[in-house]
Amino acid sequence: MNDGTDFWAGFEVVSVYTRANAISDGVLADLSALVSDVCSEIYPGVSVACTSAVWKDIEKAVASKKHCNDLKGVVHDLLWMSKQSLESAVKKGEIEYLFRCIITGIAFRTMHTFKCVLGVCDDGETPAITIMYPQED
Repeated sequence: MNDGTDFWAGFEVVSVYTRANAISDGVLADLSALVSDVCSEIYPGVSVACTSAVWKDIEKAVASKKHCNDLKGVVHDLLWMSKQSLESAVKKGEIEYLFRCIITGIAFRTMHTFKCVLGVCDDGETPAITIMYPQED
């Protein structure tokens, strides 16, 4: 019986899907590994990832010869714009916030809305940021 001090006391964890699992499965793209210099410049000491949907659009933007995008530039813009709203979100105690970023070469429109989720890595200590579309979890 639970005495109220720890809700999960006595329960057995059956399954855990970690950030590392999501990266290994391709659900998340590890930007900290793929574009480490850009990530460490904008978010030093933070693990940065994006969902596969965002990564596919980054790749699409880079592949668009018409717009002359490169991987580092697109990721830099995305992370820079996410950081512009970070301080305000943290002050409000939010762990999720929306931000907008111009990325050409994805679709007809150039302004896109993204969601940034703040958390920690699987070690429970290293800060983590995940960039996704607003409809994603």
